[in-house]
Order: sequence, then C-alpha cells, then structure tokens
Amino acid sequence: MTSNPLVPVPVVEEQPAAPTRPRPTNEEIAAWVIIGVFIIFILFRHLVPGLVAGLALYLILDRVSHYVDGRLTTGPDLELLRALGDQHVESADSRDTG
Repeated sequence: MTSNPLVPVPVVEEQPAAPTRPRPTNEEIAAWVIIGVFIIFILFRHLVPGLVAGLALYLILDRVSHYVDGRLTTGPDLELLRALGDQHVESADSRDTG
C-alpha cells in the first residue's frame, strides 16, 4: 500500500475512427443538380401551389390504391367491379359499330 492519494486510471485504447463516407457518384450529383434546378424553376415561376396540389393528389391516389388493392381482390366488390367493367366494354363496342 502506498501513500499516493491518486488512483491510477487504466489506459483506454484508441477506438478506430468511424469509416468515412464514400464520395457520391456522378449520377447522384447530377440528380441533386437537376432537382435543385427544378426547385429554383418552381420558385421563380410561382408554381408552388401547383406542386403542392400535385404532391397531395399523388399521396391521396397512393393511399386509395392501397385501400382498393386490398378490398377488391375477392367478394362482392370484385363482382361489382367486373360488372361495371363489362358494361363499359359493351358501351364502347356499341359506339365503335355505330
């Protein structure tokens, strides 16, 4: 036992540095430039409301397609869809022969 009041601290080994990110590919850089130019074009041409409406419509149609895809695969909904489709085809045929 020593009279030294300091307790020795164990040496911590240096941990390897986190791997560096690879340089983006030329395709990624080109895509970023194209998107940047498109965003600047939208801002300068005052097309933001149209862009927002288009994105909202895209999201709505995406959600509806997932809902319809799950519901219209079996059952009475599928029969109704087939009946409407047949009726549409018949009406189109009658217009073509007229």
